[in-house]
Amino acid sequence: MTTLPATNGGLVMGAHSSSTGIYYFGAVSAGTLYVYGFDTTTNTAIPGVIARITLGIENNGDFALDGQGRLFLVNSGALLRVDVPLPTVGTPNGPLLSASSIAALDSGPTGSLAIGSDGYLYVGINVAGATVTNNVKVNPSTGVVVSTTPLTGAGLIGDFASCAQPNTITVEKNLPDNRLAATDQFEVAVTGGGISTGNRGLTEGNESGIQNQVASEAAGPLLGLVGQTYAIAESPAGTTNADSYMSSWQCINRSDDDAVVAEGLGSTGSFTMPSTGAMGSDIVCQFTNIPRMPAISLEKTSDRDTLVLGETITYSFLARNTGNEPLTDVVISESSFTGSGQMSPLTCVPGQPANLAVNDTLLCTATYAVTQADVDAAFVANSADVTGNPPTGPPVTAADDVQVPSTPAPAMTFTKTADDSAVQNPTQVGDVITYNFTANNTGNVTLTGVVINDALAGLSELVYTWPGTAGTLTPGETVTATATYAITQADIDAGQVANTATTTGTPPTGDPITPPPGETTTPIPPAPVDPTDPPVPTQPPVPADPTAPAVPVVPTKPTASASPTSPAGNGGSPLAITGGGLVLLPLGLFVLVGGMIVLVSNRRRAKRM
Repeated sequence: MTTLPATNGGLVMGAHSSSTGIYYFGAVSAGTLYVYGFDTTTNTAIPGVIARITLGIENNGDFALDGQGRLFLVNSGALLRVDVPLPTVGTPNGPLLSASSIAALDSGPTGSLAIGSDGYLYVGINVAGATVTNNVKVNPSTGVVVSTTPLTGAGLIGDFASCAQPNTITVEKNLPDNRLAATDQFEVAVTGGGISTGNRGLTEGNESGIQNQVASEAAGPLLGLVGQTYAIAESPAGTTNADSYMSSWQCINRSDDDAVVAEGLGSTGSFTMPSTGAMGSDIVCQFTNIPRMPAISLEKTSDRDTLVLGETITYSFLARNTGNEPLTDVVISESSFTGSGQMSPLTCVPGQPANLAVNDTLLCTATYAVTQADVDAAFVANSADVTGNPPTGPPVTAADDVQVPSTPAPAMTFTKTADDSAVQNPTQVGDVITYNFTANNTGNVTLTGVVINDALAGLSELVYTWPGTAGTLTPGETVTATATYAITQADIDAGQVANTATTTGTPPTGDPITPPPGETTTPIPPAPVDPTDPPVPTQPPVPADPTAPAVPVVPTKPTASASPTSPAGNGGSPLAITGGGLVLLPLGLFVLVGGMIVLVSNRRRAKRM
């Protein structure tokens, strides 16, 4: 047996704990109760001191245990409780546990305590100066004596014993998702049956979960009576805004496999103490507070990833209640839309406004036909928002957008033709060539600033035929233009009229588009030679007249001018004239060339006719 300290009266208290299988017994020394233990499952004493409890001046008293191993005791006319279960192992000195008052009993030595199966306390109070012990029935909630029965014939009774355990009540706080603010606190309380002491608890600290780090955070444990109805409540403390938390409560009986005794929503509730016989009822009521975190999400999608003229886009809007409380009047609406056309009305399941429980959804759809303006703009952006009302506080909202782009592919083709049907044969100066120009938008975006350029000198102003707005071609549209040109002598001399034209157009984005140029060459052949034209005769050399007297040649001196005759007396006969043929030869060639020119001219004239 463990060595006991010096005591005034030896072992004076004892009770068995059904929760641990330990028989606890105590001795009082100098106003302190020393608690020891004996393990009934191994039939061995537990070494050391289990606990120490400070009592009043009386060295006698008694204690009993509830189903959780918590100690209730009487001493010096006071009914006390220890808020934590007794330890199951000993230490050299034992921890010092505090005891709080439940009720004040009638004065007198209180040496016995037992708990009846009816839930009342039965206290043995020895009558001073007599040999009678009064069996006093006490309301455990109020300490009020219900009845007093003298126990005679056995002298003074040193101890009471019972196989019953008390009915207990505990109210605690649970913050599974912690606090909105670290300084938020809560008070819990239990009332009814006359309970007025030790029935309140106040949380402290900022830990999450069950608030039981210190005993004062819970109300109780308190003793209760079978059939009595008790009220429980919670209230905000510290910086707590009660509207910022959702509250629910539940009371269970731990002595009955955690059977639910009562439960509900809100910050108040009640239960009636059930009867579980000698086991007693261990009622634990728990207020659970979850920070109100109303929230909603919106996801917007489209079934197209690129804009194509004429195709229909189906938009989907999915709103979900992502908070922890229900939402009412949930509505999805369009906030902005860049499309040039009109989107269809929303079709929603369920219909809106909708009421959404936690994680419920609202799905809406709408359709839109893509226009050319949308393709030109390079994208269509669509934004939507959703709003819903939580039970308390302002509405919650969410927004989302989706953008469907286009893939711009600007392109053009260009052709140019020459109509020379009005050109005569042979061509005359002033004959007209008509030019035809065709530009086509073969891309998928609108082209603006469309113009045809032809730098041919003398070309008339172009006359356009536009399919719509001048200078603008939507995809697939074509513009035509005509211009005229009067042939010049230079063109006739050149034998042709060559011409090049270009076109250009500007897409909504990017550089202007210029397709390959259009080129034409209109030949002007020379006039044909008429074979019926007589040839132009050439002039033969003029022969010398034999009857004409010879012209004497007068020799000249090297340094003097020639003389027509030679002086008589040089002793020679006159020289023959030999320079006449040389003079007539150039003259003949001139006549021959002139004849050929006349002949060619006559042939051209004949061809044109």
